[in-house]
Amino acid sequence: EIQDNIRTGDAIKARLVLDHLDQVDKITQNRLLYELSRADAGFTVPLLNHLLTSNPDLADRLPVIRETLISHLIAYPELLVRCLNDPAIQDKSVMIRTAAELRLEEAVAALQHIKITPSNPVNDFLREQNSTAISQTMTMTELLRRPEIKLSHLPELARKSETALPVEFTALDFTDEVELQIKYAGYIKRQQEQVNRFKKLERTKLPENIEYSKLPGLSNEVVEKLSTVQPRSLGQASRISGVTPAAVSVLQVHLKKMGIL
Repeated sequence: EIQDNIRTGDAIKARLVLDHLDQVDKITQNRLLYELSRADAGFTVPLLNHLLTSNPDLADRLPVIRETLISHLIAYPELLVRCLNDPAIQDKSVMIRTAAELRLEEAVAALQHIKITPSNPVNDFLREQNSTAISQTMTMTELLRRPEIKLSHLPELARKSETALPVEFTALDFTDEVELQIKYAGYIKRQQEQVNRFKKLERTKLPENIEYSKLPGLSNEVVEKLSTVQPRSLGQASRISGVTPAAVSVLQVHLKKMGIL
């Protein structure tokens, strides 16, 4: 029957079949899950999410359910974002937890679309947390960036704003990571960009016969240090005391002229 549901794209009937998965023998269970794993990922992922949220005991006994979900989301990450924003998926706890494991920044996607409107109850609660009252609508993400607002405050803020939360975030086991990701998103992004720059510098090799004294734009001190140390890469050059970021930029320009970059 599951084959017919897959062929016709009937997710409702497929869900009814899966709701009885724990009532059949293990061979039939594995066959059903195998057929499901071969179906289109857009059809399969919401059904696997339903299995994991509606029957967690079965999911524990059949780890292939979660493994299949993970493999699909790795192959099609856009499905994760789509599911996080899908109002038809009421319990998003599995999806958010999976997002945290695969790509943490996607774990907070749902919060970016939940809006808190200003009201007396909302502003009274914010003041109780020593936070400034709001005069215009803000998203949960924007409020959580405030140092004094914690993830644990969101359910109460939602209640006072008469806003529905898609999942009980405080019940998840990675709340610290989600909170840090939101509060320090800008810093984390800058650090990652810096790490990427360092990696690029390390991969950029300097010619062995380079004559630093003939490169315009380098100070005598920098020329002396580079000539003495003879760094093998831009990364090594950037770590030499006295070699400034500006000097490294000059080296990059000359390497580009040489056709190395």
